[in-house]
Amino acid sequence: AAENFLRIKLLPTTIELCLRYTHRAVIVLPLIPVARVLGVVTYTTGTTATLSSEQYFVQGDIVKFNDAQLQEYVKIEYIAGYLDQSQIPASIKQGIMLHIAETYDSRGTVASISHEVQRLYQPYRKIML
Repeated sequence: AAENFLRIKLLPTTIELCLRYTHRAVIVLPLIPVARVLGVVTYTTGTTATLSSEQYFVQGDIVKFNDAQLQEYVKIEYIAGYLDQSQIPASIKQGIMLHIAETYDSRGTVASISHEVQRLYQPYRKIML
């Protein structure tokens, strides 16, 4: 529930993003926080090329390409989430605990996240553009 409301990943999750390359110099990764990019592969029918880490760099949730010869499709494999659980902000942890307590108290009949929990989560919520 916290991840869905926040639109971020809390636990480390390997994501494989495959998309058609539209000749933009940047790609915005949909799930944050980005812990590590594992690899970038560009391909077209019959041709595949793995990019070296010198051909791209990651800045926040954006992958920028340095003079890489990208083909029709790009596949980016990365880890989203907090690798170290102690890095999860205290307000998010407090919101999760409060949500668990509310759900327990109502014996599972809570239909949505309470306003109190939302207030704790709000500063960390990813805005969708």
